[in-house]
Amino acid sequence: TNSRMLLQRRSSLSNMIQQALDGAAVIGITWVLVRLHYDDIGGPTSPYMVMLLLLLGILAVTYDRFAIYRNNAPFFDKSLNLLKAWTLTFLLLIVLAFLSKQSQVYSRSLIAQLYVIGYFTQLLLHYLVRTIYKKIILHSQQHEKVIIVGQCRLANHLNQKISSNPWIGEEV
Repeated sequence: TNSRMLLQRRSSLSNMIQQALDGAAVIGITWVLVRLHYDDIGGPTSPYMVMLLLLLGILAVTYDRFAIYRNNAPFFDKSLNLLKAWTLTFLLLIVLAFLSKQSQVYSRSLIAQLYVIGYFTQLLLHYLVRTIYKKIILHSQQHEKVIIVGQCRLANHLNQKISSNPWIGEEV
């Protein structure tokens, strides 16, 4: 029961932190790229504000669909899911721009840079949050020893799940 409470706390706190970091990263990267592409203060920032709001809205839906913040999969699997969700978000954004006949308003170079830099920045942030939480949890609690009896598929699955989630405080 103690492990479950810790896992629930870890989930909600790290999810909130991760969502905030991802959102801040996307907003910050977009702002910097718009400023780099359009030096003058009166540059076309208004269309990019609309794009950013749409991007964040679509991002919330696709990240929820791909369980980006609910999944404690191994990091490689999580990075692939993040790539799929990020790519789908941009595809939907591009489709919306074409359907609304606004695609010519946006710099293709800026959108491509946002896609690449945004993905790798989020990947780095997910890695850092995961690493920091592992270190905090590993140092803050004593692990319970557990035994899995058997060598069937379920036993191997349980071993993998427990071993890849150090924040539940159990060691096989």
